[in-house]
Amino acid sequence: MWTNQWISPPKTNEELWMWKVYCRIWNDIKLPSPGTWIYTWMRLNLIHELSEEEHYAAHEAVRWYTLECKE
Repeated sequence: MWTNQWISPPKTNEELWMWKVYCRIWNDIKLPSPGTWIYTWMRLNLIHELSEEEHYAAHEAVRWYTLECKE
């Protein structure tokens, strides 16, 4: 399901795919910056609280933002 509020990092491959789409379209449709969501995840230490299976998607989301997001 699509979300505009990324109060927690992606935990599944489906959520990761939606995050990648979000990173590409956020500016065109005036959504909050992906960087603000990542800042929130880091500030609240949400990535470190994930299970081992969920870690991959969250770290890939940060990597995708760093390498591909044009912010």
